[in-house]
Amino acid sequence: MYIGSSKYSNKVIGTHDPMDGYYYIKDNKKETTVDTTNGKLVKCKSKTCTVMSTIDDGFYLNVFTDKLVKYTSTGESQTHEFVDDTGYYLDNEKALVYCDESNKCSYSDEIGYFKNAGDTTTNIYIQCSINGCKAIPDSTAECNSDSQIGHLTKEGELCLKNGVSKEFESSTPSTQLVYYQSGSVFKHYINKSTYFGLIKYISRDSHHRLLYSPTPLYHCNVDGVCVDSTSEETLPESIRNQKIVAEVEEEESTSAMDLKIECDVRSGENCDNDYYLVSKEENYALGEDHGALFYCDPEKQKPICTEIFDVGYYIKDKEAIFSCKAGSNGLDCTLNKLTEENNACNANSIGKPFLNQNKLALCLDYDEGATTAYAIDLTPTTSGNYLIKKDSSNLFDIPSNWDYAIYVYANKDAKMKLLEKGDTCPKSNSALDQTKILELNCVNSKCTTNLNLS
Repeated sequence: MYIGSSKYSNKVIGTHDPMDGYYYIKDNKKETTVDTTNGKLVKCKSKTCTVMSTIDDGFYLNVFTDKLVKYTSTGESQTHEFVDDTGYYLDNEKALVYCDESNKCSYSDEIGYFKNAGDTTTNIYIQCSINGCKAIPDSTAECNSDSQIGHLTKEGELCLKNGVSKEFESSTPSTQLVYYQSGSVFKHYINKSTYFGLIKYISRDSHHRLLYSPTPLYHCNVDGVCVDSTSEETLPESIRNQKIVAEVEEEESTSAMDLKIECDVRSGENCDNDYYLVSKEENYALGEDHGALFYCDPEKQKPICTEIFDVGYYIKDKEAIFSCKAGSNGLDCTLNKLTEENNACNANSIGKPFLNQNKLALCLDYDEGATTAYAIDLTPTTSGNYLIKKDSSNLFDIPSNWDYAIYVYANKDAKMKLLEKGDTCPKSNSALDQTKILELNCVNSKCTTNLNLS
């Protein structure tokens, strides 16, 4: 490799059919040791190479020597050195790199959790799924629910099934079975509740990863996906290396969703204009069907994503309805959808969305005696303030001695819409029609028909 001098010092003018990647060089030739003064880092892509004038801190795999170069800034100065510790690292492009005892490093396409040799204080683990890798801190979550299966829980324990975990710091290698869970990092392999994953823990390398190993109790394919030996379930075909194939096939797409890059609600990176459920206990990883709810809008100034703190329903369409109610640690939000069976406002659907002739609607109240339903279609023209009767699920956390969710009046004929300044009151023969007016005593948006209640 040859680099131009003087004003052409950042241009590579000669090289021998370079592979994509980074090259650490000195004096226009291959270099095997790091020179903190004169060494240069060259980036090659599609056979075009450029000397990097600005280098972000991080790890770079040197294609020349299969060694990992670490760049670190202190104040206004930046130093670099070759890595000489065995272990797993996350390079500057969030790819998993493994360095062996001989200091030879290479990219690894493994799925699982790995001790982060590049950060032993903050993001001490690396999490890799079929969608890519990221550095994560030690979790505070317990392995005490199905939602934690396939996740790393506190103190580096991999949750194998509800209540059963395997510690990261075990002194001897072992093989464990992990159960199916839709939010697991192994979910693209273990994609059915009848499948298990064979997890290999190797203490020397410090990782939990999906790996094939023979076992008499389970039949497993080459990916490490298993079924019970007595089961008639058919094992899936191997999808090993699908991550690499998927990235190549989707290279031209710029959508974060198409590229399967997870949205980071803290920075707004890779987030679309959408709602996102996340698990705060799992380093804000995206959740499948429950967690904290964030709304992201890439068009607005930072913060791009804001957390939802108000109890209620957040509706995209009938296939994506987020319901948020008060939990022990803030809001507990879940993802639901409407089916053809959710097609009426009745005693069982009070306070819930439903489909009114295939249109989204909200059931506000139902008078069983008069068989009268109070509901509104959820359209821009019906926006306003409405009363919702407490239902069995009590999403709005209405106390037992209160009935509805100020001291207010509501117009029954107007489908329980609040009467506000400028509204026309229900009348009969020029007089107020009190049978059509609901009078309520409300405190903090929770109301009762008991006007003497304080």
